[in-house]
Amino acid sequence: MKGRPLALFCACWIVGSSAAHLYDGLRLYAIVLGVILFLGILFYFTEIRGMLLTVLMTSIVLSCTYYEWNDLKNVTELPAYMEQPEGEVPGMTVELRGTIASKVEVDGDRVQFVLLAHKAREIGALDPNLQSSAETGTDEEAEVITDGEGAYGGTNKGSVSQENDVPTEAAPMLNEKIQVQIRLLEEQEQTIADTWQRGDTLTMTGTLEAPGEARNYGSFDYRKYLHTHQIHWLVKAKGIDSIEHALLDTLYDRHVILRWSDAAREELGGRMEAMFEEPHAGYMKGLVIGIGDEIDPDTYSEFSQLGLTHILAISGMHVAIYVSALLFVLSKCRLSKETALTITLFLVPVYVLISGSSPSVVRAGIMSMIGLYMARRGLMKDGLNILCLTALIMLLVEPYMLVNVSFQLSFLVTAGLMIFVPLLTPHFAKWPRILSGTAVVTIAAQLLSFPMTVYYFNQFSLLSFGANFLLVGFISFLVLPLGTLALALVYLWEPATKPIVWITEWLNSLTFDFVVWLNTFERFVLIWATPHFMAVAAYYLVLYIIFLLLKKWRTRRQPLTPRDEDTIPLTADHMIHSRGQQAVGIMPRKPGAFFLRGETRLQGAIDALQISSAWPELESVFGPQGAGYYARAPFHFFHKVLLAGLCVILSAGLFISYQGPYRASEGIVAVLDVGQGDSILISTPAGKHILVDGGGTIQFGEQEDWKQRRDPYEVGESLLVPLLKKRGIQQLDAVILSHGDHDHAGGLQALLEDIPVSTFMFNGRMTDKDAFHELLQTALDQGVRLYEAYDGMVYEPDKDTRLTFMAPEAPLEEIQSETDHKKPLPVSEEQNHDSVVFKLDMEGRSFLFTGDIDAAAELDILDRLRRQSEPGSHEDTAHKREAGEHSIASSEGDMEAKAQTKQQPQHPQLMSPVDVLKVAHHGSKTSTTEEWLAYWQPQLSVISAGVNNTYGHPHPTVTDRLDQYGSEIYRTDTMGEVQIRVRDGVMEIRSKLGED
Repeated sequence: MKGRPLALFCACWIVGSSAAHLYDGLRLYAIVLGVILFLGILFYFTEIRGMLLTVLMTSIVLSCTYYEWNDLKNVTELPAYMEQPEGEVPGMTVELRGTIASKVEVDGDRVQFVLLAHKAREIGALDPNLQSSAETGTDEEAEVITDGEGAYGGTNKGSVSQENDVPTEAAPMLNEKIQVQIRLLEEQEQTIADTWQRGDTLTMTGTLEAPGEARNYGSFDYRKYLHTHQIHWLVKAKGIDSIEHALLDTLYDRHVILRWSDAAREELGGRMEAMFEEPHAGYMKGLVIGIGDEIDPDTYSEFSQLGLTHILAISGMHVAIYVSALLFVLSKCRLSKETALTITLFLVPVYVLISGSSPSVVRAGIMSMIGLYMARRGLMKDGLNILCLTALIMLLVEPYMLVNVSFQLSFLVTAGLMIFVPLLTPHFAKWPRILSGTAVVTIAAQLLSFPMTVYYFNQFSLLSFGANFLLVGFISFLVLPLGTLALALVYLWEPATKPIVWITEWLNSLTFDFVVWLNTFERFVLIWATPHFMAVAAYYLVLYIIFLLLKKWRTRRQPLTPRDEDTIPLTADHMIHSRGQQAVGIMPRKPGAFFLRGETRLQGAIDALQISSAWPELESVFGPQGAGYYARAPFHFFHKVLLAGLCVILSAGLFISYQGPYRASEGIVAVLDVGQGDSILISTPAGKHILVDGGGTIQFGEQEDWKQRRDPYEVGESLLVPLLKKRGIQQLDAVILSHGDHDHAGGLQALLEDIPVSTFMFNGRMTDKDAFHELLQTALDQGVRLYEAYDGMVYEPDKDTRLTFMAPEAPLEEIQSETDHKKPLPVSEEQNHDSVVFKLDMEGRSFLFTGDIDAAAELDILDRLRRQSEPGSHEDTAHKREAGEHSIASSEGDMEAKAQTKQQPQHPQLMSPVDVLKVAHHGSKTSTTEEWLAYWQPQLSVISAGVNNTYGHPHPTVTDRLDQYGSEIYRTDTMGEVQIRVRDGVMEIRSKLGED
């Protein structure tokens, strides 16, 4: 690295920017000072001194300052413009006028885009444009305000006008990016919204809201995400009747190029849809054009599980193939080298725009343009320096690009391939060139992407190595060219596309079937907790040293035969003194050979790919090797010990990381914020995990077809499953469903499909909903043990944790029936009343979980508890529970289940007060009676309810009642996730939004 000062400068710049992103205040200064001292000492001992050392240390301070400066500028102007305190802006109804600054996305009944607002006013307030005129009493302007028309004049609602009404008097200009979300009310509104484009002017009325922040520990933070895009507000509206739309009527606007890009992508996407059937159309649009939001969700999920989603997105590989194809075509046109390179250089940005301009595409495009320019000038290239220069350009233009996942993966994997591929290549020296290159790149790419995949997506498939080895080349060099060829021919001669489309769809079907088959091996999918970023950095450092030592060991053990094109060490036989001959070690090109014509067509294609620099790792795989590649460094006993020690450290680190953040002798009850629903995660001191309910997305009535979205938000898939994976939960020992209502059961469908579950307990009552039947069928198909929970049943996941069930009640005659398990389950229309109720005893503390029981169910439970505590009642209840134990064991035929789920002769522990009460039915006034509270006397009460829910939960009567009984209240609608940690009888309580 000493010979690459640009790479060192880039690394130091990233370190400084990362410190500014992660820390602030005095802590930031301390971290930066510590980093400068550490790197300064490290560089000094590696003989990096003088001016270079000063520049590198200065770059850390400059990058940190630059990031902080940009972050300080990234604040909202809207409250000051509207002369309102920032806390009063959310919920305000405003009228906005501005320019559409992003592509308008129409998905079912939802339209969303970014509006660059220039004017804003609160509805009912005086228009700032006309403030001075209204004050002077001008009748015409005052009429505009008092008549209730648009704040900027005009009444052309939902229509298009060619001229904008501009106020005659200038007013302060707002420059605020706002995320707009519109819910369509009529189907024809989709057609109108489809005509909106970047650069068009909109005047609309909506409600301002602050973006939602992360409400659970480790969940996605939408507010921070929008902050990195300089967006601080959402505006929501219903219908487009009140929206005034004016077309962009000039070509001299910064949005024109992007409008053309959007139009081109839409046109190409429409052609793809016309040629291919679904799911092939969405798949090919993502593969060829980069339109990934229309890929079938099931197909995307299958690819994602195997780590193949990079195939579905435009990347450096696509840019390199595009550049090489252009160079090949231009070479056939007999153009000169300089002309071909120049034309290709100017056409690269066109492809970047058409393919969507994602960070990975921009990275590849800039690298490709730099590589083409250097080839045009006859300069020597260094892939790592080009990559670092590209990173610096992108970070200077947009510092927040540093936290973009696509940017991180693209640059990290590309840099890693350039560094690691030469270290791995000697181990595959005996393989054929193509196979060895593919194997080396696949192994290196998977090892490099592994920690980032785990960090962001929390799972990794061991089959990813084989899947990428087999499919990346197959799709990149066969399916992708066929799809591109079909797209080109559709404009030249459409009938010629039919056989190509048929072959492509057949190949796609083979790919889909192969991917689905690989995903049947679910045990190879590993779930990992999110590691610390320092652990990720340590992984890369240890992996690099291991591969460096392995290369030394391999090159020492076996001789490597140099290839003809390699630069080999000098010997007397290689000295050439004849005039006109090439320099030492460089093979002369045949006279008259064109710059892309190697000795074989394959070599010519490889030359073209290398010229682009968009796929720089190819230079390490197929390019000539330097003399250092054949150097023989000694491999001493110390190296062997170091290699063995590092392998042990790496293996131990991976094993510990895979186990997750487990703390012995500590139990955790986490009441998750799933909106208007319930979901509670119990982690026992022995590391067992129990989930009580799974939340659910509530829908009122059947949606019309036109309102259906491609990938709608669903609590289980979008929130619950990712959240559990981030916490490293690889298996749930039990899922307890309190009852079958969708706000408790809806999220469990995705859960059962993605996370292994051992035991499933529910109230033994069916509902008339198809989704609930599908849920139970999925559990049976997955081999999950199903139990009906009822009064008196006990579940002990470990010796320190005990769950005692109190409801629903199981009639004596049903328990004693030996054929009861063959009878169909009864359908209950009173699911709330029949909710599962149980008490958890863990680490000396007690928790009461109540589902959605009503007041009548509460009284029934209290009545049974009092009867069981009366003298003379134990004999009958013991007989009843012995029969129940026999029923469970005989119906399941499972002695392990019998040991875990058993009956107890009495409820001596139920008479004591509980420490924590999960308030029933989200705090509805139909539950939590005075008798209930008087019996249990909870110290702490947790209410799970959605923010601003339409039911008014929790009801003030309930919260007042809890206050009267001295119970401290925690609410997910105001506090987010509530976590209660218990160790040796001591409870620690915290909430995500800090109200603890």
